[in-house]
Amino acid sequence: MSSNAWQPAFKTIKERGKHMWKNPVLSDVEFVVCTSAGEKISIPAHRYVLSVSSPVFEAMFHGAMAESSREISLPDCYAEALSEMLRYAYYDEVKLTGSNAMAVMYLAEKYNFPGLKEKCSHYLQENLEPKDVLFVLPEAMKIQDENLQSHCWELIGEKTEEVVTSDAFLSVTRELLCYILDRDKLRIKEIELFKAVDRWAEHQTSSQGLGTDGESKRRVLGEEAIRRIRFPVISQEQFAKLVLPKDILIKEEIIDIFAHYALPKVSDLFSSKARVTSLSSVTRFMSKEDCGWSYSGGEDSLCIKVSNQVRLVAVSLFGSEGNTYTVELAVEKEGQQVYQQEKRTFSSSELMNPTNGSYYNGFVVSFDHPVTILPNTKYCLRAWINGPNSYYGNNGQSVVKCEDVEFTFMGSATSSS
Repeated sequence: MSSNAWQPAFKTIKERGKHMWKNPVLSDVEFVVCTSAGEKISIPAHRYVLSVSSPVFEAMFHGAMAESSREISLPDCYAEALSEMLRYAYYDEVKLTGSNAMAVMYLAEKYNFPGLKEKCSHYLQENLEPKDVLFVLPEAMKIQDENLQSHCWELIGEKTEEVVTSDAFLSVTRELLCYILDRDKLRIKEIELFKAVDRWAEHQTSSQGLGTDGESKRRVLGEEAIRRIRFPVISQEQFAKLVLPKDILIKEEIIDIFAHYALPKVSDLFSSKARVTSLSSVTRFMSKEDCGWSYSGGEDSLCIKVSNQVRLVAVSLFGSEGNTYTVELAVEKEGQQVYQQEKRTFSSSELMNPTNGSYYNGFVVSFDHPVTILPNTKYCLRAWINGPNSYYGNNGQSVVKCEDVEFTFMGSATSSS
């Protein structure tokens, strides 16, 4: 036996694999790649190791159109990412960082390393920052990683302002911009979202050699992006001072929005539904009773007053397990109707009481747009409900404080129950 034998020094397959990683000894293929700094290098490898690790490499080296050349150029990846994929193939480890995880994941998908792809996905979900999420999301969509996509959208919804002020936002495609604007849950004021979209349009016109005037911005945005901005929820003053001077909107759109301000109604061109920035739930019942409440189509109503202005976006109603209910709903301010919702069908499910963590059967009626509830003003919520008997609340509180707002609940003379 040769005194130069290296094998006896490594007791396990993993140790021997680690020794052979990027080792020219016994290598029969070299990958020619560039480093992230642009330097071209060769990384030695072993066809056998790669073939038993990946069906793609097996086909590349042993299939009908097998690659016989010793040198193989890989222009679509950096050396740093390739090294990590090879590390995983040789001894089942990988060293992921914020700068290489996405590139390694791309290679894991391309060469069919499902275990490595999963490790990359988990790493990104645990370490992804708002400034990078729009670099990662398009790749997650491309490789159809639903868990990573879901995490990206959750981060966009929670950290919206950081996301849309990042450099990555300026470079998203118009298609992805529209996906973002479609989201109901974005923690950002609509006027700030408009400003971000305007910055995106300015960046796009500049990079395409167009002018930065309103007409050019409208061209790169397209009607599909513009109509996804929820101008009706922007205040009239902000719209006049901050939106109109940008000259992005056409006459028809401006008239539609001012008509909404003059006589509040659902806009014909733009959504009037405010995005969910953060929600607080107010619960006046501490407990419930079994199904003894009748929903026979008569009016169930309740009056409220608040100490500070709030925006009402939904109400929760009691139901019973597995049943459906039809609900027509209206909100009145001192006798004048300020909101009406046509009859709709809802399915009862298990909901949690946020006050004490208990559960009850019921359903949430979400409004088409928020209703502003002014302080020290009486509002009545009226509902006409049809359906099976339901649970009902017990130990109702007449005054409930939520954050800095005090809610006062009162009976209604027109309620049938």
